[in-house]
Amino acid sequence: MYARGVVLVAALAAGCAVPVDLARLEVPPAPRAAQVGGVLVRVVDRRAEVTAGERPPSWLGTSRTTLGIGRDALTASGRAVAADLAAALTRAWGGAEAEPELAVEVALEAFDADGYFGEVTVDYALGLRCTRGDLELAVGRAAGEAAVGYVGGPGFAAACRRVLTRALTEAVADAERAEGEGEAAPRGAAAACAGCAAPLEPGWIVCPRCGLAR
Repeated sequence: MYARGVVLVAALAAGCAVPVDLARLEVPPAPRAAQVGGVLVRVVDRRAEVTAGERPPSWLGTSRTTLGIGRDALTASGRAVAADLAAALTRAWGGAEAEPELAVEVALEAFDADGYFGEVTVDYALGLRCTRGDLELAVGRAAGEAAVGYVGGPGFAAACRRVLTRALTEAVADAERAEGEGEAAPRGAAAACAGCAAPLEPGWIVCPRCGLAR
């Protein structure tokens, strides 16, 4: 009788997914290069488990019971992680109507949350790229492993959101650091390209119209 009960509990636990509501994600401020309004946000899911078809696009990791039985952590909406993440970033960073040529692309390279006995460990890697047309304005990346304590199912979801926020914050900071280190021209009035006379923003080293280096 006890054995049957254990099997029943295991079956129920295995069949019940843990929902993670990415609409509640705390989004950090946009990179300086994208703080002008009218940002088009794209999110690409490049996680190996998803691209290989081993996991659905809505998958975020595994929450384990005290018996060690794993339950999939999926988006609460049922949509792809990339879609929910793009929606959250678009709400926080502005729509694309004012200046649709300005874009921020986020590449989710890794995100695998594994929770057991009150702690979730997440391997994550995330790339961020700001562009205006063909011109690359800033590039950043974040990667690492994070451990977050939690209690119960809702705590697991909160831990996933916390690590996603951390990854985004690190990628934005990396993009801004790289942008500052690569700035060659002083801030001030826009210069003109020597080849086609197109106006050039401070810090641009290549003309976006003709490709001539400054």
